[in-house]
Amino acid sequence: MELVGACSDQSRTAAKFADLRRRINDSPARRSGRRDRGQGVPRRLNVEETSDLVQGYRAGLTVYELASQFGIHRGMVSGVLEREEVQRRRRPLSTSQVEEPSVLYENGWSLARVGEELGCDASTVWRALAKLGKTGPYE
Repeated sequence: MELVGACSDQSRTAAKFADLRRRINDSPARRSGRRDRGQGVPRRLNVEETSDLVQGYRAGLTVYELASQFGIHRGMVSGVLEREEVQRRRRPLSTSQVEEPSVLYENGWSLARVGEELGCDASTVWRALAKLGKTGPYE
């Protein structure tokens, strides 16, 4: 009989859960947690900013530098350049430039770290090392 009596007041239990859900959703910690992640609607560039971005790229700035300058993701910079039909440039490492990353990579540096050192992307380093057959594990 006690079990039935404890479970028979479902409206009171439901009200407690509803109140708890409301307090969790309204709590400052939950609201600030959403803001701290920095997720949401990406910033859009206006016509003038788009023009400045394209001019900067044509003047020699990298996608990474432009992303930092405009406060956007590098993927968005690439998207703007593609929409504006800007001819993209690739800067492969020259044979003489591959010497240093080859040594760093052999000494255990990650491709990302080598890329940071050279001011290029890790995939650029990987392609340069792959041409030399030096992308395998080192001991």
